[in-house]
Amino acid sequence: MKKVLLGFAVIMLAVITVSCSKSNSPKDVATSFIQAMKNKNYEKAADCFYYEGTKDEIKADKAQVLAFMEKAGQSIEKDGGIKSYKINSVEEDGDTAIVKGEITYGNGDVKEDEIETKKVDGKWYIDLSK
Repeated sequence: MKKVLLGFAVIMLAVITVSCSKSNSPKDVATSFIQAMKNKNYEKAADCFYYEGTKDEIKADKAQVLAFMEKAGQSIEKDGGIKSYKINSVEEDGDTAIVKGEITYGNGDVKEDEIETKKVDGKWYIDLSK
């Protein structure tokens, strides 16, 4: 029974890790993040960030990011949700990049935004330290 539970836990961890780990470019991670927010999948949105520290520190940081994503989601819903988004440019400088784009909300508002990213071990993440 323990082996079955351990196997299930490993599979769940792999699924969570893969959700934003396919981010082979700054544009990919930004797109994954915005799409997750559009779909109200705040857990997946939080997975797009890079976390450092001990397991406990990472767990605490991710919990804070998740809570923030949920609050941001409420604000997005007040604007009618995310209707569409467009990536306008990517300014890459080695292992860091800034992804610039615009988000169109259901109420018609269009807001320009930028997402700072960094590459860690060959994968792109949203830079939590910025």
